[in-house]
Amino acid sequence: MMPRTTALVASLLLAACTAVPHREPADETEIVVLEFAQADEVATVIEDFHGSAVEVAVDARTNSVLLKGEHADLVEVKDLIVQLDVELR
Repeated sequence: MMPRTTALVASLLLAACTAVPHREPADETEIVVLEFAQADEVATVIEDFHGSAVEVAVDARTNSVLLKGEHADLVEVKDLIVQLDVELR
């Protein structure tokens, strides 16, 4: 490569690396109202399977679980909730 081209490539790489600052993923909050399962039991299962990746709180009055965490973790937890919130036969 010619010196001028090398300098241009280096300049572009530096600009690309510094143009977008690193950001931590933003936490999201979701409220899931349960139809069949008990919120406290679902919260226990979530905490056992996902540890501290998702914060879980229970609203017994509305039989809901409140979830806070990164989007990808919330998607996994909500999929688990769908599997748990089923009518018993």
